[in-house]
Amino acid sequence: MSQAVPPVIASVPGQDQATLFLAGATERPHHAYLLTGPEGSGKRLGMRAFAAALLCADGGCGSCRACRLALGERHPNMLVLEPTGPDILVGRDSGDFNTARWLAGRAHLTAPEPGRKLMVVIQADRLRIEAADVLLKVLEEPPPDTIFLLLSARPDEIPDTVRSRCQEVAFPPLTEEFAVGTLVGEGIPENRARLACRLAGGNLG
Repeated sequence: MSQAVPPVIASVPGQDQATLFLAGATERPHHAYLLTGPEGSGKRLGMRAFAAALLCADGGCGSCRACRLALGERHPNMLVLEPTGPDILVGRDSGDFNTARWLAGRAHLTAPEPGRKLMVVIQADRLRIEAADVLLKVLEEPPPDTIFLLLSARPDEIPDTVRSRCQEVAFPPLTEEFAVGTLVGEGIPENRARLACRLAGGNLG
């Protein structure tokens, strides 16, 4: 992998094409990205690494406070919406936690710390139509220095109006050889590791 790739992004295993794309986007990022791929493909790890690179003063060193907090999804400038029920709801107002209006409201607030704000939506395919409309409005007129990172294993279920506002980054299933090597490295016999990988279809999650 190229030396130009920030260390924190280079640490994402088995997804060279996706990480090269994200590395190239760190200096002048688009306002919204959609990371797609099956569970276990590494897209959430990729999101964390990209977030770290966007928030790190050194562009993704992987070891500073900003990188450590971003990799743990705990950076003050990083808001993560993850559904706890079957759907992501629109919400009553911006104080309605873990809803689209909550996310949109926070997007317009000043960042707690200097630098960019990151708005993350996990399982974005679970946005209700009304919630997607709320998100669309803020995607159409994003606040300054605010970047949206959407993740989905089922991107076809995301409304086209939202999806078209994002640059898509694909995280395909990990190759069998990579997955086998990872499991063997953890002490699993190769024949068992190979069978497990074929059954899992490249999903190490």
